[in-house]
Amino acid sequence: GGLWVAFPTAYAVIMPAMYLPVIVMLLGLIFRGVAFEFRLVSESKRWWNRAFNIGSIVAAFSQGVILGGLIHGISVKNGQFAGGHLDWLTPFSVVCGLSLVFGYALLGATWLIMKTEGEVAERARAQAKPLLFIVLFFMAVVSIYTPLVFERIAQRWFSLPNFYFLWPVPLLTALLALLLWRWIDRRRDALPFL
Repeated sequence: GGLWVAFPTAYAVIMPAMYLPVIVMLLGLIFRGVAFEFRLVSESKRWWNRAFNIGSIVAAFSQGVILGGLIHGISVKNGQFAGGHLDWLTPFSVVCGLSLVFGYALLGATWLIMKTEGEVAERARAQAKPLLFIVLFFMAVVSIYTPLVFERIAQRWFSLPNFYFLWPVPLLTALLALLLWRWIDRRRDALPFL
């Protein structure tokens, strides 16, 4: 609704291009919310835990697909969407969807490490380590694929003076990944800033 009020032209172009992934995302969020509520009153929490997981994965994947579809581009003629219903479905958008699923999983694991102790925190530590490598892999794939396939992005990234501002990004990403790896290995009481 906010997009429609603030940017009606963008809404009129983006929504028809992304109807299906937006609807799937909303259904995933609804399914997730319903699963959470039914889990509280159900005797069999196992099925509702799985339903919550499925709803979360579907919503995250759909968000990534929408982002990938927007980066890939939308066909516009005379200020209106001029593409097909499945234009958003590309290998790039699928990779973006998968990367967002693993990114949210890493975010959740690190949050559990910060906020819990004992068995839950240790399990989150064990899950966060491989998730960090998977997220870094997807970041590299998207970062390499994007300028190779989309000329407008390559021109923007590698033109001067933009290049001077962007070249430190991979180095900072590597540094932050190293710091995160070291943090995952440490105990909570070993970190003075938490």
